[in-house]
Parts: sequence; structure tokens; C-alpha cells
Amino acid sequence: MIRKGEQELSSGTDFEDKFHLRGRKPAEHHLPNLLNDIKEIIEPCSQTDPTFKSTRVYTPLTAETVRTRLLENFDYKDSSLPCARTLRNKINSLGYVLKK
Repeated sequence: MIRKGEQELSSGTDFEDKFHLRGRKPAEHHLPNLLNDIKEIIEPCSQTDPTFKSTRVYTPLTAETVRTRLLENFDYKDSSLPCARTLRNKINSLGYVLKK
């Protein structure tokens, strides 16, 4: 940090830290078609809230089931797919709610 500050003082310009470029990349970075494939699996089984009190879309599938179908129906390897917890988060970020 001291070396960076000295360089900024001597050059007269500020150096950007680029913290957003560090860390682990999301699963979509490594598997670009993952979200589209998840949608293809979930769409036929999903339904809206029967009481129409919310705009949520529910699906009876579990994240483990989605993971199994990704392995069977698409060309994914077991080692390349994220775990069920990560898939559950991706499904929720797509706007689906996993319910029994």
C-alpha cells in the first residue's frame, strides 16, 4: 500500500484497485449455457401462485433433480456441474421458488 501511494504521488495519477476482477468467477462464466438449460428443465413444470397474491413462479422440482436432469439430458460432466446448493441459488435468481 505504501509503494502504491508513493507511485501515485510520483506519477500524479490514481491507480484503480480493480477488486471486482478478483475472486471466483460465477458458474455461468465457466458454463455459459447453464441458465438456459436450467430454464428448459424448469419451465414445463412451473406454475404461478394459485391464489394470485404474488407473481412468484413455483416449481415442484428440487435442485438435486435439476442437477440429475442436467447430467442426463445435456452434455455436462459430474465434475463440471456446480453442487445442488449453487443450483438452488441460480434457480432462485432466475425467479423460481422451489416448493413442494
